[in-house]
Amino acid sequence: ANASQAQVKEDTGVVTVPVRPAEFVTWGYLRMHSPHEIVSALKDVQAGKRGAYVLEGLASPERMGQLLAARYPDTQTLASPNQQDVATSRLNSKALAAMSQQAIQSSPSAGVSAISPDKSATSINNLTWTSLVTPSVEAKIGSRIKVPLLADFSPKQLALGSIWDGQTPRGRVRIIASREGSVTVSLAKPRPFRIVEMHASSGVLRRVTAKANTATVVSSEPTQSRTQPPWTIVAKSGQDILVTVEFAPHFDLFSGDSAGRYYTTLDVYGDQWSAQIPVSGFFNGIKIGMVPVLDSYQVDVINPFAFASPHDCAMQIPQGLTLSNADQQAHTVVVEAAGFPGQFSMAPVAVTIPGGTTQHVQLPIVLHCLTQISSDEFELNLTIKYEGQERSTGFTLGVYPYIYRWEADGNLGSCKYASTFTAHPDGQFDLSVSVSASSVGSREFHYSFYLLDNPVAQLQLYPGGVFASGTAKSYGFRQPGLAVHYESLFAQKADVRLRCASRGPL
Repeated sequence: ANASQAQVKEDTGVVTVPVRPAEFVTWGYLRMHSPHEIVSALKDVQAGKRGAYVLEGLASPERMGQLLAARYPDTQTLASPNQQDVATSRLNSKALAAMSQQAIQSSPSAGVSAISPDKSATSINNLTWTSLVTPSVEAKIGSRIKVPLLADFSPKQLALGSIWDGQTPRGRVRIIASREGSVTVSLAKPRPFRIVEMHASSGVLRRVTAKANTATVVSSEPTQSRTQPPWTIVAKSGQDILVTVEFAPHFDLFSGDSAGRYYTTLDVYGDQWSAQIPVSGFFNGIKIGMVPVLDSYQVDVINPFAFASPHDCAMQIPQGLTLSNADQQAHTVVVEAAGFPGQFSMAPVAVTIPGGTTQHVQLPIVLHCLTQISSDEFELNLTIKYEGQERSTGFTLGVYPYIYRWEADGNLGSCKYASTFTAHPDGQFDLSVSVSASSVGSREFHYSFYLLDNPVAQLQLYPGGVFASGTAKSYGFRQPGLAVHYESLFAQKADVRLRCASRGPL
């Protein structure tokens, strides 16, 4: 009987499992969950394989200088014939061309070549954003003594504009948590400023609007959110903390706020890290003349353009302006762009507003191709001119890259698995799989990622040997020829093909 039991083996066969729909994710998500992908991107830029623009939005220019000057351990090695953990990527050019509904094989450089199967997956080390930004002569991955850190944040100063009585503009500051733990924010001098919201971003973006010929507006999904004191939340290493500050002075002859410029500091404190962000605003006092109010002072959109797109890719930014005429006489108003960055344009808008009335106008702001920018924030300022007078206002536009992520997890036989497949606009793809086996004997776990019934990437792992032991592997590869067809290709449904089999007796 014992001999018979020793011959019993597990083999689930190949099982197809649907993958959850693709989601947009940010650098914040990768800082928290996939720092090995960041290391891979940094090494590629250091080696000249990818342009530095692919790292836009990852960190401040000062931090990027530090990260690009550091040295990192090897993340991939050549596989010898007897290595067990092997990742391969099988990209079928004909199948992918059909998926993108365009001819990818227009030239050798634009075509899709198969990835060499002789590269091994790398073990996913215990990397964290903290281990990458902690000062060191040489970047070493691992635990170290805590040293005080200054956090990354943007913008470098929060300017809430020039306003009149009754206006309450809001602005947002994004802080990157340098270490895991509690984060507390406060204003050094509150009045007439106040904190109205604080949330920790999950790094997952949700579509708010998606209209034809208009950039897709997105919002950041929070893991924690506060709309009243105490202004403290718990954050992960590398997580984006978003703090919204309001400027709300009130004109009153006896107890109100006087006209003039106001300053304060947003103080941020974490576990052995901190940040101090200057905040300012100018109060003009009681309403006179034209008073402009934007629909939103922070707009976040997805970069709608394929990497190196040769097409006309102008898209309108959804933004409107409400103009209130506090005078008795009518005014003819002209709204113009005031020093827009080169990627943006806006035709002047002229409108006549009777005295004592309010009118809303849609602003024809156009975002042109951002093919060399992964993600960034832009300050877009406007002037409102009428009869020798001038007012100003502006807003911040956040542009996120098309970073797609698919997730799949579950149980198959004695194998428990979790996986993510991430795709970047320049044709870089990363597959990460972790699997454990609820068995004494070791297991052989086969994982294949499919789009429209075509294999894109495969990974083979060997968990087990010790009850409930596991392993995690990742694999990255790049196909620049797919970048132009990125949107159409990766808006498709995906699935994974799995197999869990014993390598010996149960």
